Amino acid sequence: MLTALDKRPKPMRILTISAFYPPYTYGGYEIRIGDIMDGLSARGHKIHVLTTKPDPAMKAAPKSLPYPVVRRLNSPSRKMRFADRLTTHKLTRWLGIALVFLREIKHDIQDIALIDQEIHDFQPGLLYLGHIMPLTRALMPFLARQALPIVADEGGKGLIYSWEDRGLWQRFQAEFPQNSGFLRWAKQAINRAVRRLSHGRVTQEWAFPANIQAFFNSNLNLRNALSSGVPLERTQVIHSGIDLEMFPFKREKEFGNPLTILVPGRIEENKGQLDAVQLGAL
Repeated sequence: MLTALDKRPKPMRILTISAFYPPYTYGGYEIRIGDIMDGLSARGHKIHVLTTKPDPAMKAAPKSLPYPVVRRLNSPSRKMRFADRLTTHKLTRWLGIALVFLREIKHDIQDIALIDQEIHDFQPGLLYLGHIMPLTRALMPFLARQALPIVADEGGKGLIYSWEDRGLWQRFQAEFPQNSGFLRWAKQAINRAVRRLSHGRVTQEWAFPANIQAFFNSNLNLRNALSSGVPLERTQVIHSGIDLEMFPFKREKEFGNPLTILVPGRIEENKGQLDAVQLGAL
């Protein structure tokens, strides 16, 4: 006869890939991913996290976590770098474009190698994707070749961005001119170099993982992803909310008139909170 302990789900090995992991966060999305991982870890699941390098300009209090967090992934700079500035001047535009292209390919190779090594060493049973918008554009084609279930915790437009913006490497494959023998040779040489340097991890072909189960925080975000053509077969909406035990809210007056709207997040015009305010004023 099975005991209650025997009936418990077995602990999972979860590799989480998410940018700006706590405490080095820019918004609530990253904090939510951290809270989910903390909860899964507390339930006995084995968690490993791959995230971006901390912003040296960000002042964040150190936070001790009960699971490994590797902060080595690259992310776009919030300021224009030297190569970016070169692209804004007519005389140096093409030099800047070439340098930006080489920088992005370098980051693609570095980040995919790190993710591949972590998968090999940790042997996860599940890949959990959080805030992936700032990460390498080579991520999705690489994950499409992995025989692992994938959960995407979608808090906005990360999947849409991954589907529509496939990075400079794929633009090079699609747009680099081949109207002369030299240009064809140059493209083939670059392809061979990237294939060799990445040990075959960064490929010329682009693909989107077929084994993604996506969770959205609103019906709007789900509709936006599907209408953008993101090929998702398994989706679910889990609405965001406020844990009042963690964030107690006390109002001096009773709810009623004037109407009180409690917003779990920063107010931005494109998020729709102001629509509720305007409708409430009618």
